[in-house]
Amino acid sequence: MDEIWAQVAALARARIAHHDLRTENILLDPQGRPWVLNFTFGQAGASPARTAQDLADALVSLASLVGVERTVCSACRSLSVDQLATALVYLHPLALHRGIREQVDQGRYLFTELRETLADRIDRPIPKFRSPLRPRTVAGLLLGGGAVYLLLPQLSSLTQVLNSLREANWWWLAAAVACGLLAIGMSAVSLLGSSQAPLPFWRTVAVQVAAAFTGRTTPGGAGFFGSTSRTWSGWACAGPSPSA
Repeated sequence: MDEIWAQVAALARARIAHHDLRTENILLDPQGRPWVLNFTFGQAGASPARTAQDLADALVSLASLVGVERTVCSACRSLSVDQLATALVYLHPLALHRGIREQVDQGRYLFTELRETLADRIDRPIPKFRSPLRPRTVAGLLLGGGAVYLLLPQLSSLTQVLNSLREANWWWLAAAVACGLLAIGMSAVSLLGSSQAPLPFWRTVAVQVAAAFTGRTTPGGAGFFGSTSRTWSGWACAGPSPSA
């Protein structure tokens, strides 16, 4: 065990990341000396984070084979406290690759025991692991995918739009833009007049601008009615004073 950790430390000093440091890739020769093999996914000039993940892989893989206590004791004899502290961050199922997770029969209980035992032995706090799949990230991906889905068909006619702009009569274009803005304002006034509850003027105009955009980028103009009805119903449910 001490010799295995000595080889892991030597790889880290040489900035070589193994990327698959499991017991399956450690061979014992006839004299009982271990050798790290299978550098198929290895990387030279690796960052400290990569070598720390190798150390975490080895800790989990060996702990699943010989037990947590024996693994941690041997690692503490051969590695420094700073080296072991960097591996604490990666002692989590989501931080390790599939091959390491499949080797662990006890599941999350072994990860928990290994983290607590190692943190207690080196007197370091257990770091908090933040999953990359946070709600904000998922919402951003969904909104970005929806924007691409809606706007991509519009880009197919972009060349024709640019050609039309070069040949356009700018006076008529200005008049058309003014009429379009006037129509949005009149649509907002129509909503204000048909609502029993008082609606804020500028927010109603902003909703009509959004509805004009979604009405042109969604099939059948469904976005126009969706934006208007959802916003209007939300204000109505909020009470008689939506501007508050």
